[in-house]
Amino acid sequence: MSRNPIVMTANSDPEWKPAVQTRTIFNPEEYGPYVQPIHLPTKVDPWTANHRQEETVQSIEKSERRFYRPPESLLPVHIGSDLVDVFAKLSEHNTDANIETVGILAGSIRNDSFYLVTHLIIPHQKGTHDTCEVLNDEIMPAMLSDLELVQLGWIHVHPKYEAFLSSVDLHSHFSYQMMLPESIAIVWAPISEPDYGIFTLTTAGMEEIGSCTQRGFHKHNNTNTFQNASHVIIDNAAPSITVADLR
Repeated sequence: MSRNPIVMTANSDPEWKPAVQTRTIFNPEEYGPYVQPIHLPTKVDPWTANHRQEETVQSIEKSERRFYRPPESLLPVHIGSDLVDVFAKLSEHNTDANIETVGILAGSIRNDSFYLVTHLIIPHQKGTHDTCEVLNDEIMPAMLSDLELVQLGWIHVHPKYEAFLSSVDLHSHFSYQMMLPESIAIVWAPISEPDYGIFTLTTAGMEEIGSCTQRGFHKHNNTNTFQNASHVIIDNAAPSITVADLR
C-alpha cells in the first residue's frame, strides 16, 4: 500500500498564486461562502455532443498505452483542504437519508508540473443506499470545455459503509483513469475513521477491470485492485473550491 496523501501548509509554497478569481457568492445561507456562480451551457447541439464523444473515444484509445505508468511517474494532484468538507455539506441531506451522492472533480494543469482541482461539480443524479447514477451526463463535456477544465476524478459518499472502492466503483473509476492516469477517486465515509480515502486503481486493477465484462456488484479474482493515491497533495494554501450544483 502506498503512502498517505501529502499535506502542504500555506508556507510550503511561497510562490503560490490563487487559481480562481473571486466572484459574487450565491446561496450563502444554504451552502456558505465557498459556493460561487458558474455560467453553465444550457444546450448542447447534437453535432457538438457527437464530436466530443468521438474525441473522448479517440483519447481513450490513445491513453491505453499510458495507464501502466507507475505512481512515481504521475504528476501531483493538488486538492484544497476544504474539498471534502464542502462535499460533505452539499451531500448532507442525502447522507442523512442513507442515499449516495456523487460529484465530479475538475481543474487544470499548472506549469506543466501538477494538476490543481479547482471545481466540484454536482451533476443531476439519482441515488440509493449503495449506488448513484449521473443523469444527463452529456452536458459535462460541454461544461468542462466552456470552463477550460479537465476532469480529474470524482468523489462520492458511502453513507453506511467504510471508505473503499466497491466493484461498481472500480468499474466507474477505470474510465477516469483510462482518460487520465492521474485521476483520483475520493470516498467520503462519515462512519469511518479516517472519514475519507483518496484512491487510484493499481496496474493489476486496471488489467483486471479492463478485462472484466460483469456489471453490478461482483467479485474479482485479483484483490489488489486499488491503492491510496500517493500522488495527491492536500494543499492548505490552495484557493477555495468552486462549486456548481446542477441538481
